[in-house]
Amino acid sequence: MPTENDEGVSGFAKSISKTKPEPFKLSIDPKDIVKHQIRSINFTPAKFNNGDTIHETSIVTSTGKFLVTWNFEKVKKGHLRGGYKIKVLPTRAVDGQFQYNHEDKVLVTLPQAVTVETRVKGKK
Repeated sequence: MPTENDEGVSGFAKSISKTKPEPFKLSIDPKDIVKHQIRSINFTPAKFNNGDTIHETSIVTSTGKFLVTWNFEKVKKGHLRGGYKIKVLPTRAVDGQFQYNHEDKVLVTLPQAVTVETRVKGKK
């Protein structure tokens, strides 16, 4: 959720309860739900990419055996539908997060293993 109001005042510096921005709700397009035959959606906690030399440009989460990565630059501009990639995993994901300082590598925790998925940046 953005922490600044329209005047650029941070919610950490001053209460913005009356002027707080609308939170963003990320979702998967119904066409992709049908395409991938996703039976139910129960997202794991989402994580941003971060590091010493990179800023937050992506968000990763999972639901069932699907790893979902959003383009955070598009999300900030209000493009909440699309702007994401779905990767089918061999089994249900327990967690997913970016490798520190590597926006192209996602560490995926499966029930019996931890793998590294390499992201190819680009269009959906």
